[in-house]
Order: sequence, then structure tokens, then C-alpha cells
Amino acid sequence: VEKKRVQDLAKIYGKMNPAKASRAIAGLDQQLAADLLANMKVKSAAKIMDQSTKQKATELSTTFSILQIE
Repeated sequence: VEKKRVQDLAKIYGKMNPAKASRAIAGLDQQLAADLLANMKVKSAAKIMDQSTKQKATELSTTFSILQIE
């Protein structure tokens, strides 16, 4: 159930304006933010990451890379 919710939320964020989605994701728990990005289309996730601060993009990339290894 939780995975389905994350997937649905990722679709919502993926359809949002990238700048607004970036601000919203920045306020989320790091793990949830990475899970959302992992469940988005690459193009949508890239647009959102592009709108993130350098520090936030680095943090999300680090968390995201750990997700891919596990």
C-alpha cells in the first residue's frame, strides 16, 4: 500500500511545475523525497532536480544512489 501511495504521489509531483515541485520536495523527509524521484520519469525528476539548490540536489543524489544499491 505504501509503495502504491509513493508511486501515486510521484506522478502528482511529476506533473507539477518543476520549480514548485522542487520547493515542495525540499521540505520532505530525505528518504521520501528520494523515493519520489526514483518513482518518477527520468525527465520529470531531472527538471525538478535542476530547480533544486546545489546542496539539496547533492543530498538527494546521495540518498538516491543508496536506494539504487539496496
